[in-house]
Amino acid sequence: MESLLTDKQMVVDLHQPTDLILRLDKDRILQVFINLFSNAIKFSEPGSRIAVICSEQEAILNHYLQPVLQIAITDEGVGIPQGETEAVFDSFIQSSMTRSAAGGTGLGLAISKQIISMHDGRIYAQSPPPGKSRGSVFYIELPIADQQEQEATMLDKQSVVMSHLNWKNQLEKLFDNSASLEHLDVAGIADDHLCPLGKWLDAFPENSQTITELKQAHDEFHQHAAECIAFFEVQDKERAKSAKQRFDRASEKVLGLLESV
Repeated sequence: MESLLTDKQMVVDLHQPTDLILRLDKDRILQVFINLFSNAIKFSEPGSRIAVICSEQEAILNHYLQPVLQIAITDEGVGIPQGETEAVFDSFIQSSMTRSAAGGTGLGLAISKQIISMHDGRIYAQSPPPGKSRGSVFYIELPIADQQEQEATMLDKQSVVMSHLNWKNQLEKLFDNSASLEHLDVAGIADDHLCPLGKWLDAFPENSQTITELKQAHDEFHQHAAECIAFFEVQDKERAKSAKQRFDRASEKVLGLLESV
């Protein structure tokens, strides 16, 4: 993207707010920005500017008024004719002002709209931008995480991983005879909502496959831990050993999935 800007001697002005927390698929959102910036560069004159203004606003998303991060990307390009600002987001549709300018499939904005919709957000265009005589502005509105999500996100993921390993190591002590049940935090090991990882996961909406699988693996981790403890209490070491094997598999799955969150 930087090389495209350099080739056309274009400048990006960025205005951003204080830190806000959002739940995003980073790769998908990056794809949206690449699409929008590519169009802004492609259909603008050399030496022009692109302005990016990020601000905290309130907007209606999914029929509710809620706090959002609004990102406005304004260019000084050829613009979008009146009546076409909604159609440009349809598949295989390009603005009549840009069809012959630089080619393209007409899928970029349609894909961008789909990605933003998957994030419970909204994307729309206005041409010309307010107070301008030419160019376009594309608005992206994404919901800001609520207080519970923000508090959970402030937990350092490394600390969450370490807490998980701590529960695992405590249970290991039962099997190497270095500790007895009386010396373990039995409630913490058996209850998935008492450890930092459980609290961290509680704040995540189940709108991604990875988070859904991680929550399931975490539940299994603590379920099999509880089974191990129960079998140890009745001195059934064979069944405790089988539960330990299931516990280890769940733990490996949790750690693997945490790598991709």
